[in-house]
Amino acid sequence: PCPLLPHFWGSPCPSPPFLSPSPCPSPPHSISPPARVPGLRPAEPGEFSLRAFRRGKLDLPAAEGLRDLIGAETAAQRRQALRELRGELGQLYRGWSHALTQVGL
Repeated sequence: PCPLLPHFWGSPCPSPPFLSPSPCPSPPHSISPPARVPGLRPAEPGEFSLRAFRRGKLDLPAAEGLRDLIGAETAAQRRQALRELRGELGQLYRGWSHALTQVGL
């Protein structure tokens, strides 16, 4: 795995770490173009987020926050998206769910 960042999608970084969304250090000469690596394909948009969600590394509000962060155009949008990504909305939703469960709804 890449020594710099844990991969939130829950799978190991390719070795050498080419085409990784994290800033893994790799000398340019060790990067193989995708056309030369059998079975390698570009990731689909959202593919790593889906993997993270399926492995329990990312909840739905955080995945939405990541999507919002990628599409943010203003500082206010980025701040809100980061709140979602950090799990602040997920905590709020879990609190609501717990409260509703306690009253029998």
